Amino acid sequence: MIEERLAAVIAGELTGSARSETAVNDIAFALVLNLHQPAGNLDDLLRTDPRAAAEILHAIDRIPRSLWPYQDTGGVQLSLSGTLLEALTDPGFQRRVYGTVDCGSLQPKQPPKAS
Repeated sequence: MIEERLAAVIAGELTGSARSETAVNDIAFALVLNLHQPAGNLDDLLRTDPRAAAEILHAIDRIPRSLWPYQDTGGVQLSLSGTLLEALTDPGFQRRVYGTVDCGSLQPKQPPKAS
């Protein structure tokens, strides 16, 4: 039954309250994002390709910021590998990327309250 209703939603056959009821009551899933960087990779990129390092850091930074407006819709589990977390929490690394991204804001914390 759920597969048929989901297929109908995707095909655009269910609209309005029928679609809402399907989405809210019948469909459940978990989105998990697992982020990893090999040990020393971000430091190496900062030396050899600063733009690539900045792109990686900006991509990581955008994840929680883009999801905060949807916190009432669903949840996302964000998993950081030990080597990535180690790099982001290293004070020396944080000093080297200062001005590119705030590594402290990438660490787990509560999202801002909606006003």
